[in-house]
Amino acid sequence: MVRVLVADDDPLAARQVAEVVGEEVPHEVEVATSAAAARALAAAGRFDAAVIGFRLGGAAEGAELAAALRVVDPHLPVIVTTAPADADGTERALAAFGWLHHVARPVVAAELLPRLEAALERARLERRMARLERELDHRERALTSTSRSLCPSSARTSSTRATPPCCAIAPPAACPTTSPSPTGPRPNHDFRPRPRKRHS
Repeated sequence: MVRVLVADDDPLAARQVAEVVGEEVPHEVEVATSAAAARALAAAGRFDAAVIGFRLGGAAEGAELAAALRVVDPHLPVIVTTAPADADGTERALAAFGWLHHVARPVVAAELLPRLEAALERARLERRMARLERELDHRERALTSTSRSLCPSSARTSSTRATPPCCAIAPPAACPTTSPSPTGPRPNHDFRPRPRKRHS
């Protein structure tokens, strides 16, 4: 069941939006006629989406309410509504939310429901991506911790120098610490056998 918050200071407009939202799909709708009432409903329970009148309270308080709701849920889908005669409000709503998240009143199902379903699907994908990113970060941290515990030589230092981490995984021939010292005797790579003396 999808929970939708409808907020509009016009009770008739709020009721009409609520009826449209529940027309075709099983949505649980809560109606608020003020920003304060909407915040109280949001504090009492989580919503999956919100349809808000942009001129809530006579100003652009709808945008402020949307921002407050998204503090709790950054992925909350929000659709705003404006009156046809409110050209300034419509322009500001489109600039703030985009045409995919705006519907003109009176609201009709053919305009609102496709936008609502698309916004809900996008929110599901965003939440899933955020969850996967958290899981990936957790696994990377666990892998880093495991790598450090398996290679303690990288955390120790000796009187000369620390043992290179490659010594823990590479054969001695490949490890820098087993190579000849630059100050020590150099191996004779030009060794040739001496000729044997022939006895007369």
